This record gives sequence, structure tokens and C-alpha cells, in this order.
Amino acid sequence: MTAAIHFESIAKSYRLPGNGRLPVLKKFDLEIRQGERVAIIGPNGSGKSTLLKLISGEELPDAGQVVLSGLDALGAIAYVPQDYRSALLPWLSIRHNLLLAPNPPEEGERKESVAARLKTFDSLCAVVELSMDLEKRPYQLSGGEQQLFLLIRALVSRPRLLLLDEALSAVDPPRRRLLHNHLGEWLQSTRTTVLFTSHDWTEAIFLADRIVLLGLDDSGPMTTLDVDLPWPRTTAVRDSDRFHQVLRQLLAHIS
Repeated sequence: MTAAIHFESIAKSYRLPGNGRLPVLKKFDLEIRQGERVAIIGPNGSGKSTLLKLISGEELPDAGQVVLSGLDALGAIAYVPQDYRSALLPWLSIRHNLLLAPNPPEEGERKESVAARLKTFDSLCAVVELSMDLEKRPYQLSGGEQQLFLLIRALVSRPRLLLLDEALSAVDPPRRRLLHNHLGEWLQSTRTTVLFTSHDWTEAIFLADRIVLLGLDDSGPMTTLDVDLPWPRTTAVRDSDRFHQVLRQLLAHIS
């Protein structure tokens, strides 16, 4: 299967007060295949968010390169950052923030009309039982509503690569479960490559084909774990013996 993302000998550090540097990644190598769903987990400071920022172009590596394949079209990448409060334009309504997202056409199709995009947005809001007044400003939404809006906007844009950085951390558990169910079906029905970070180990197992565990030694992946669960997935799979077997394997690597 063709690689969508290839981290090649990535080194990345951040400046400390004075002349010091804090190394986060050192000679980091990782390949993510097209259509693969990969979860990145690890302690704070291990480089999870940095990997997504390197892909999005928000950060540049000190050495090495990130090679992206088939992702050069406008709107091919959708990125939901961890700092969701800074990801929306506060002087615009939710409607205008929604319509700012890229709207690339599918191969052989025309771009969606504004009405069609709003209809898709409404249908996804209904999935998670969310009622959203599009004339509100971002500050009038709760943190969980802002996160849900950003994720739904990303799905509406039909990206080829979806980057999620703790994208559900502020969402209440009932809606999070509804969204997991939808994502478990949506991921199966699209060819979207997904790379996401999470501190929720059950979420990582549920949404991923593969889990990459990062450590704090800045040398690269601690280990990778394949998630052999069938697609499409509903949250009922969490009660299966196989799910709990993968969870035990993950805990054994972490502890």
C-alpha cells in the first residue's frame, strides 16, 4: 500500500530560556499508509502534537523531512488542533467559520454548493444530537461545542488526510460516544487517512488500525501495536474479548 506520510529521520527541538534547547524528536522515522488510521499516544512532552504540526506546516523540522504523497490539492488536509479556542475566527459567525473551510470536489464531481454543505453540517450535528445556532460567535459556544464544530467542519470538507490533536478532550461522554459510533462507520466508508493523538487509550484502540507509542527519550516510536478489529466499528466492539486483549497489550507496553 502506498505511503501517505513518511517521517524521515526527523529531529525537532524547542528553544529554552537562555541558550538551551529541549529535544523532542531525534532521528524519528515513521510511515503511514494511505487510508490507514493511526493513533499517537504517549506522555506529555513526547512529541505527539509536534508530529501533527510538522505535517500541517505549523512547525518545521530541525533536520530530516516529512514527505506527503497525494496531498498537494487545496483542502486535502484538515487539521483540528488541540488549542481549539484559537482555531476559530472570533469576529465571524459560526456559519462564516464553517464556510471558510476548503471545499474541494471529489474526483469527477463539482464542488458542493453552500446549501449542500450546510445540509451536510446539519446532518452531522444531528448524529451527535447537537443543536447549533450558526449565527452565534465562537465565544458563545462551550469548549465541547467548539471542538465538535471544528471536527464536524473538518468532516464536511471531505479531506484526504485528517489530523486530530486531542480533538474530543472537552466533549461530554454521551456525545463522545455518539461521535465515536459515527467515526467508526465513516472511517470505513471513506479513503481518508487519519492521524490522531489521544490520552484516551480506549479511544485510540477503537478508532485506529495501528497505535504508535512515544516515549520521552526523543529517539522515536517506543513501539507500535496493530489493532486487529473489524470495520466498520460501533462502540459495542468495546465489550468484545479482542478489544480487551488489545487493551491489555497496550497497558503492558505502557507500564
